[in-house]
Amino acid sequence: MPASIRPLLSLLLLTTATVAVGATRSDWWAALLQPDRLPRPAHSATEELQPPTLESIYLAKRIAAKTRIIQLLHTGEMNLFQAAAWFRYLNTEGDSAQYFPNLLPGASVEEKMCRQVIHWLVCSRRGHSPDAELRAMQRRLEAELTAHMARHGKVVLPEM
Repeated sequence: MPASIRPLLSLLLLTTATVAVGATRSDWWAALLQPDRLPRPAHSATEELQPPTLESIYLAKRIAAKTRIIQLLHTGEMNLFQAAAWFRYLNTEGDSAQYFPNLLPGASVEEKMCRQVIHWLVCSRRGHSPDAELRAMQRRLEAELTAHMARHGKVVLPEM
């Protein structure tokens, strides 16, 4: 095939594909060429918005508090067991018992809270810290948890 025909063939294929897409998706094609021809939604966006539920507000506050606790743990201003005690408090506050992390490993609620804190810390630092640093941070906290359980026979969290 001569080199001078290739651009023409490419243009022909592109035009054919565009027409095919337009024929199968007329609403998309209309929006692209004439957005004013699209049907209007039955409700306006302001009619569809609802104020947040009380449950949503509590969830957002709980996430913000846990995020702050994780920041304090990461900077060394709080230790693993203090953070876990706060997580336990936040997980059982109000109607939030349904959010309890039953799927986490651990023999007790206290151990599960420590593991939840470790998980949150690693997840919050992902993308901000190198993977090797994250693994080292996780190993250090898990070793701290293991040593604590060996010393006390179980996880003992400070009182809130």
